[in-house]
Amino acid sequence: VESIAHGRDGRYSALADDGTTSSQARTASMLLSAAVQHIDQDDVEEAIATAMTALGHFRQLGDGKGVADALRVILNAYGSQERTQESWSMATDELATFRASGDKRGMAAMLIPIAEAELKERRGDDAMRSATDARALAGELGDAALEASALLVLVDVFVEDSNAQRALESAELALDLYRKAGDVKGQAQALLKHTDAHLLDGALKDALQAAKQAQSLIRERGDRKKEGASLLKVSRVYMALDSPTEAMRSMRHAMEIFKEVGFLKGVATVVSALVEAYIANGEAAKAVEAAREEVAYLRDAGDGRSQVMGFEALIEALLATNASDEAAEVAQEALLLARELGERRAEARILLNTSLAHQKAKDHKKGREGLEQAQALFQELRGVSGEAACLMGLAQLELAEGDFAAALENANEAHALFLKVNEKRRAANALSTVAWAHRSSGRFDEAAAAALSAKALLQDLGDQSGEADAWLTVADVRLESQEHDKALVAARQARTVAQRLQGRARRRLMSDALRFMASVHIGRQEVDEAVSILKEGEALSKKDGTYAEQAQMKLLSTQIYRDRLYAKVEQPAEEGKAQGGKSLKWLYEVTLRKAQGAVKLARNAEDNHILGSALLTLGQIYYFDHRVQDTMLAADEALTVFQELGDRSAEVAVLA
Repeated sequence: VESIAHGRDGRYSALADDGTTSSQARTASMLLSAAVQHIDQDDVEEAIATAMTALGHFRQLGDGKGVADALRVILNAYGSQERTQESWSMATDELATFRASGDKRGMAAMLIPIAEAELKERRGDDAMRSATDARALAGELGDAALEASALLVLVDVFVEDSNAQRALESAELALDLYRKAGDVKGQAQALLKHTDAHLLDGALKDALQAAKQAQSLIRERGDRKKEGASLLKVSRVYMALDSPTEAMRSMRHAMEIFKEVGFLKGVATVVSALVEAYIANGEAAKAVEAAREEVAYLRDAGDGRSQVMGFEALIEALLATNASDEAAEVAQEALLLARELGERRAEARILLNTSLAHQKAKDHKKGREGLEQAQALFQELRGVSGEAACLMGLAQLELAEGDFAAALENANEAHALFLKVNEKRRAANALSTVAWAHRSSGRFDEAAAAALSAKALLQDLGDQSGEADAWLTVADVRLESQEHDKALVAARQARTVAQRLQGRARRRLMSDALRFMASVHIGRQEVDEAVSILKEGEALSKKDGTYAEQAQMKLLSTQIYRDRLYAKVEQPAEEGKAQGGKSLKWLYEVTLRKAQGAVKLARNAEDNHILGSALLTLGQIYYFDHRVQDTMLAADEALTVFQELGDRSAEVAVLA
């Protein structure tokens, strides 16, 4: 849009100062240049009003190019406010007018925002058709900039469809057109699209190079706001490279720039990115701290819409720390503000998050009410993805309530809706919930089949991390149904896929795969094999893993040694000596140290599920040595933990 006012030919800035043109033409040109500046300053309403006035002048002048460019500014402004339906309706009406007059440039100019709106509505085939038609028309006219704009939309279409090759080809064509036209800003945009394509195909070094080239071009032009946006793109690549420290450095640099230029929506966007990064790095408490600080900044700045975005990030951070009551309070404040501003999509999202907070607080009634309200609002707004997310929330709630049939129905419906809008990754997540519902009902074959269907979707997307996770779900199901051979095959498949990954994802998935493989060997009473695998797992998690991963490995190893300890007591003394076994005292001390280590790691991980199991195991080991007081202390704490989690079967085990 900026090129409309400040493009290589300087059409409108020049016309505004051209004394040889009519007064009305100069006024229209000046207004259009001003409208673009309003967009750059995030004053969208003023941009729309100014561009509308310019549009009226261009219509009176019969200036088709001016009409098309003014409309593009208006439609861009609508898009920035998520007024997708309004944008699409206006563009289609104007397209009909341009078609009737045979104005190919106007047609192409309208087809681009139509394609963008269709893509936002998850109508990928329609978006591809509109963008392709726009490109063909622009090519006929020899308008390189317009053709390149259409190609950039096609990149987004192909990325949405997980077609990395075609996305990269379109980005390359757009870059060539911008280079030939000498359009530096366009080159930067095309390089950022290259980044998206490379993120999709896993060529992360190429993605980082493209993002940094774009950032350099933008910085040379002195465009601070867009430099901040490019830094966010760089941070996204660093996150994919499992370099959260570098990612957060880029995010904070972007934050500084956005605050410097007063771009509050950008500040709110960085808050969301920071929260995501901290949570991914296992630092949820820091995510809360960062979100609180920036929400206060946005509140003081007085920008309601940006404040709503900040609230949403804070809610996500609070939910990650299990602060469900505070998350519900913040959500209520955010909800009131969103309604006051008429931000209905934000209202629907907040209702969804509010319901998640209530679910975590075990208030299922309020959770269901929030989900049903959010679902109704998403349906009204034709937000298919949002509606599917609500169905997923209902399915999770019903799983917690033990209504497996209802959970299965809602998860299957969510899966169908996600596929309808081509959100394959979220469709795979829905299938994981389907698998859980089948498993909870004792239908293990159906559960494994659903997990394998999820694996196939993720494999098509090239999501190796998700594929490995799906294999682990299969392993978990087969382990529960005591089909040890099938469980071992699935766990080994997960390990094979995980070995192709890098960074945090590789460590986590390798650790989980080894844990499942060890569990299979334990189920088969192949203790030596299990111990050998767990040694590898403990070494891996100790080197690079999170506290939770280390705690899980340590706990499983402890449980094997606990079983050995009890077995040794039952073993005749002569047999133990004949087998060259370690002394009972040595075995007890090793097992106790492992149990204490598992409890400590679980506390550091702030994971109550692991902590409860570790405390229970520690109590069993104390009991072995007749340390009754220590046994009761560990058991009492384990009981409290499991009561807070609502895990009745674990409570029974502790009481026993």
